[in-house]
Amino acid sequence: MAPLPKHAFDIIIQLSLIEGENVKKVFVFDLDSTLAELGKPIPRHVVSGLRKIEEAGHIVAVCSGKPTYYLCGMLRQVGLNFHVLIGENGAALQFGVDLPPEKCYRAHYDPNADRILRELRDIIQREADFQVWFQPNEVCLTPFYHTPREEAALEAIFAKYHDLIEAHLDCFKHCDSFDLTPKGVNKASGLIRLSELLSIPSDRFVAIGDGKNDYPMFRFAGASVGINVADEDAVDINFSSISQAMVYISTKML
Repeated sequence: MAPLPKHAFDIIIQLSLIEGENVKKVFVFDLDSTLAELGKPIPRHVVSGLRKIEEAGHIVAVCSGKPTYYLCGMLRQVGLNFHVLIGENGAALQFGVDLPPEKCYRAHYDPNADRILRELRDIIQREADFQVWFQPNEVCLTPFYHTPREEAALEAIFAKYHDLIEAHLDCFKHCDSFDLTPKGVNKASGLIRLSELLSIPSDRFVAIGDGKNDYPMFRFAGASVGINVADEDAVDINFSSISQAMVYISTKML
């Protein structure tokens, strides 16, 4: 299959309707601790692997807890022809790395969640005994911590307001932050939206990730590849590094 041309959204829609063995795959990568270490660039050999996937006629997507505009800055350096970015754990989806994007979409969810997220942000700012930095999201709430004491302080707040959070939000814990999303918004919901937009079924999706917020997309995708995933039963195959995973993908899945 020929590599995808630039600005290929309309062409992708047409090609995705082709049935049979020519239906392309969608390889969906998490960013942090998968494509790259926290705060680090994507390694060159991984960039080469992503380009190889696209050159084989498949689609490369990135699905992260980071906002889409952050992903724009990362992915514009990779040199792909067609970009699919899913940010904030499925809350935001866009095609292309330009701002404003070629096409962009937001998740559907209970509008009460917006109010709850605003209230929770105010609560954290008022009750936390340290200055909390919040990731500048469009939808979700992501407070960061730097020490075990700060981590415990945030967890104490979440425990205090457990009923409010449980009723309206989902929470994903990371090594440096918490992602609070509207109930039902997760990486799987983002991939479901992408699947609908491209008319490509879930069994043609391959999900690659490392953390608990990746588990929903592991369950959605037809195949899953883990990078040091703690629960090995959550993925079809688990590797200790992205390098090993990229070798497997390039030799076994293209």
